[in-house]
Amino acid sequence: MYLLAADVGGTKTIFQIGRLGERDHVAEMRLQSNDFPGFATMARTFLEAVPDEVRANIQVACLAVPGPAISGDHVLSNLPWKMDSGELERSLGIPRVLLINDFEGVAWGASILSPEDLSILQVGAAHPNGPVLVVGAGTGLGQGVLLRDPTLRVLASEGGHVDFAPTDPLQFALLQRLQRRYGRVSTERVLTGSGIHELYVFLLERAQENNEDKGKKSAQVAQEVASAADPAAVIAQHALSEDDLLCQETMELFIHIYGAHVGNAALHPIASGGVYIAGGIAPKILPLIRAGGFMQALRRKGRMAALLAEMPVMVVQNTKVGLLGARRYAELFLNGQVQPEALPPAL
Repeated sequence: MYLLAADVGGTKTIFQIGRLGERDHVAEMRLQSNDFPGFATMARTFLEAVPDEVRANIQVACLAVPGPAISGDHVLSNLPWKMDSGELERSLGIPRVLLINDFEGVAWGASILSPEDLSILQVGAAHPNGPVLVVGAGTGLGQGVLLRDPTLRVLASEGGHVDFAPTDPLQFALLQRLQRRYGRVSTERVLTGSGIHELYVFLLERAQENNEDKGKKSAQVAQEVASAADPAAVIAQHALSEDDLLCQETMELFIHIYGAHVGNAALHPIASGGVYIAGGIAPKILPLIRAGGFMQALRRKGRMAALLAEMPVMVVQNTKVGLLGARRYAELFLNGQVQPEALPPAL
């Protein structure tokens, strides 16, 4: 008996097929999401490369998808796709297709990570039955909560779409500029790959208005950023290399906003079980996160600072954590340990 898992992202999607009860996989493929008009077409591309005997014996598929997955009918938040579990069952010939929120998948995956998958930012003192927060910036800003009460269950969340909450004059100026451009400003507007570019443009325009741009950027780096398919990667790399002051200031601002948001999110469930920083960005900029600003902003919560200082905080280095979580959920479903219909809706 086989199961299919997929971590569906706005940039890429990873597929995997495994046998129930085994850790290894029999097939895996990474595809660019934007190369396909819909999920079913992309899934068939993967399944066509799988042996017939395996494909014919897939009993369940679990798809971790961006956005609130509270029914079998789902519209993705970062892709122009609509996904319906019933239609996918018929189209792909799989008896049961389950849709879960992408960071619900990350939370399930976090429950089975090994120490080698993690980089510790704060040791803290984990409460064995305390809620665990997972949060991560990438193409979007995802969140979820893992509960142990006493059995494992996960609460999905769309907390990345809360209003951006500035914490200092520079961030207030950022909010005002973004409000003029977009109206309402969510935290996801700034804590994503595209958000890094937004911060860079904001700081550049601010420096130009104040006649302070000379010496803050090199013309070569500015050209690289302007022409790059992924400006955030260019900005982060020059910040890591410490060869462009504007890129360094951009990532410093990003990290302070990121830490403050994670601290806010950790207070909601009182994440005494720990905080996992996932997503595609954190592992790539870990030296910048370790420099201190992230954890300072996370703990800067007045009377709640001591509470936050007790929470273990870790960066997830395993880039397949969402895929692991989707597969874990599919296994639990086949074993009768979770019932999707009985789960509470997304927070």
